[in-house]
Amino acid sequence: MMGINYNTKFKQLVWVSVFFLVQHAFAQDKKTLTASDYERWYHLYQYTLSSDEKWVNYSMHHPKGKDTLVLHNVDTASKQIIVGGTQGSFAPKSDWFVFLRNQQLCYQQLKTGIHDSIEGVDSFLFSKGGAYLIGERKKERELTLFHLASKKLQVISSVETYILSPDSTQLALVLHKDGQRILSIFPFTRSKVVYEVASFSENISGLTWNYKGNGVAFFETVPPSESSDTAHRVHYLQFKTKQLPKVDQLNSEQVTDGYELPFSRLFFSRDDEQLFFDVKQIRKPLDTKKGSAVVWSYGAKVLPSSAESGLVHPYLMCWHLKTNRSILMNKEAHSITVPTTTGKHALMVEKSPYLPHFEHNGIYADLYVLDLQTGRKKLIVKKISHQKNHIIVSPHGKYITWFTNNNWWLYDIATDKKRCLTCSISSNFENMEHDYPGDQYPNDKPYWSTNDQYLLLSDYYDLWMFSADGKISKRLTEGHLSKSKYRLFDQQLTKNARAYFLLYTTRTYPFEKGLIFKDVNTYTLEEGFSFYQQDKAVKRIFYSADRINSISKKNSTYLFVLSDFDKSAELMIQHANQNKADVIQSTNELQKEYHWGKSELIHYTINGVPLKGALFYPANYQSETTYPMIVNIYERNSSLLRKYVAPSLHNYIGFNVTNYTTAGYFVLMPDIAYTVNKPGQSALECVLAAVDKTLATVSVDKDNIGLFGHSFGGFEVSYIAAKTQRFKTIVSGSGWHDLVGTYLGTDDSNSSNIWRFDTQQLRITEPYFTKTFWDNSPVMHAYQINTPLLLWSGTNDLRVNWKNSVSMQLALWRLKKESTLLLYDKEGHVLEDPSNQKDLTLKIMEWFDYYLKASIKPKWCD
Repeated sequence: MMGINYNTKFKQLVWVSVFFLVQHAFAQDKKTLTASDYERWYHLYQYTLSSDEKWVNYSMHHPKGKDTLVLHNVDTASKQIIVGGTQGSFAPKSDWFVFLRNQQLCYQQLKTGIHDSIEGVDSFLFSKGGAYLIGERKKERELTLFHLASKKLQVISSVETYILSPDSTQLALVLHKDGQRILSIFPFTRSKVVYEVASFSENISGLTWNYKGNGVAFFETVPPSESSDTAHRVHYLQFKTKQLPKVDQLNSEQVTDGYELPFSRLFFSRDDEQLFFDVKQIRKPLDTKKGSAVVWSYGAKVLPSSAESGLVHPYLMCWHLKTNRSILMNKEAHSITVPTTTGKHALMVEKSPYLPHFEHNGIYADLYVLDLQTGRKKLIVKKISHQKNHIIVSPHGKYITWFTNNNWWLYDIATDKKRCLTCSISSNFENMEHDYPGDQYPNDKPYWSTNDQYLLLSDYYDLWMFSADGKISKRLTEGHLSKSKYRLFDQQLTKNARAYFLLYTTRTYPFEKGLIFKDVNTYTLEEGFSFYQQDKAVKRIFYSADRINSISKKNSTYLFVLSDFDKSAELMIQHANQNKADVIQSTNELQKEYHWGKSELIHYTINGVPLKGALFYPANYQSETTYPMIVNIYERNSSLLRKYVAPSLHNYIGFNVTNYTTAGYFVLMPDIAYTVNKPGQSALECVLAAVDKTLATVSVDKDNIGLFGHSFGGFEVSYIAAKTQRFKTIVSGSGWHDLVGTYLGTDDSNSSNIWRFDTQQLRITEPYFTKTFWDNSPVMHAYQINTPLLLWSGTNDLRVNWKNSVSMQLALWRLKKESTLLLYDKEGHVLEDPSNQKDLTLKIMEWFDYYLKASIKPKWCD
């Protein structure tokens, strides 16, 4: 550790840089942006407000050079700039600011500015209250435990893995000593004392605390056997906090006879009486004498590859720790079992009655409640959709909710009763913009209050509060009056051992402390956010024509980001007692040096459906000049109207709207509404209508319009290429072109693609051998294509199999149609390699420039 000069206050740094003060000679003409300028742009990320609301820290990513960390004093507006700093964090009591720089753990007292660092640290955590800093030295396999007040440092060596307890008062560690793995506990209340709890001869992984913080569970690797070389046993150790290291120990071998344990999720019920983990049946080695062929008969419910390589949804074991009994929760390969947090019951989503999926216009399941003590299951409801957000278990395990027939239902596990929550309300709780085949989707999932007392549900415009007992149903917002959609703003993504269950679970939301609601006007796309506290009226905090992102709140202060297509991100702060927000940091002031475009909405109607399009103007637009235009399509793209896109050569799909507007193009991103069995025709009609509206609005060169699409958009543009010559050239990336081959193929999860047609965006429910498939399949109409077509794909793309693009190019090559295919080796559905991203971005731009601006033909497409 470096020496500390406690009598010297940290000197305030004054920085003059392009990121904070930019002085320009605005009398000079603005410049045209070129590719050589792109790497001057930077991005804000990781913005945090301290708990006392007096400090903000944020980071800036620079394409060239080191990232920069900034500490901002809210009261004085002074800034401390830390070049190369990362992971800025405030201590829980807002007395310290901690960050990493050049493998140093740097800590600074916010009141005095006194600062110092610890060498060689890769990551860090705070103990409860921020008294200790826990730093990790990965290469040395060490933990540094630093007491911030006393400046005492303790180093623990030979650390294989560690985890902080739920209340952050102690560490569980696995230490490697003399060939043994020593499970140890470090309580921060007993400085320098590391208690050795138990030792094991094999590798330890998956270390997990129970909720009370007096026990841990983990996997121990089992030595290789004939049946498996990846099996484990699960240990649960409960220790008495005043008598360490005395432990009560259980081993999973007592409860898992006939099964082996892969490394998987490992989690407790909230009362710590149940432990859950995955198991699989022990398999006998394959008898090679009988042959090794995989058998797939016409009666199979799932593809054999799934059955042979392990269950898509593995068996889940519930271990009752007090009685040392276990129950296998899902004995069939096709059921999904989700334990409630109480550990007493589980939701069973049983799909097997409705397999295979192609027999139904939708993906259905029956719901059961499983008693984890007796093993008995009870039917709740039959044949409902189990798509995303349709089925949710309340966070405290008292209720199960599901969406069917355009309404929300609730089942009370304790009383064995179910009721419809929304049937008596004349409002649309289904998503009216959902135009996939099959059942309707809800607008959002339910959000539950503390102790499962209330839940929020979304109709098309508004948020409603319902009590679980059915006595209260109340509309909280008035979005239906202004045609604005209100939704709970929740940017926290729950990631834990139960990650697979995220489709069926939700966390508790503190209605009593307050929630942030965000709203978007459906006609203008103006945005705002409000604060709601239980039993109080919703209070408007901010409203703007700009895009609002990353809203967070500490006490009475809000931190958020504003941007627009022509305005780079501004980090804003607003106190509840203020009428306006203040700018903490504006970004990319250098944009003022260059000509820039703007965006606006266009409105049009197809078959009675009102639609919008985001229209982006060329930089330095002159109404008397005509400009080429590129139409970029997918499904509904108008929501991108106010998104700021920094110019860049590194783009996952080779397209960047700002690159084109600053190069003198209009860009149009229209909405598309679909008719089932006519996805291609729907796209054609909506795109042409949007183009017509644009031509009537601004000065686009009607003879120089290009079309771009990726993935599903790649399918759409290829279909359009065969149906109209309105576009001078078309670029199709990673698209579906052969729909019959796609229908009869598999995707990147080795699942049949049939569901993509029956219930998802390909929207074809007719048999694959019918005229409907022929009509929608672009490769079958390649002979009609007279528009130059650029295709691209990655050779590792199995989501939309890359051979679709090869088949399309083969057809065009055979027909001697003007076309080029770009194949990127070892790339997937989007390009990850920066050099490939740059190559594709430049090639697409050169392609459009050649056809729409009469530039020199690129040599690579000869």
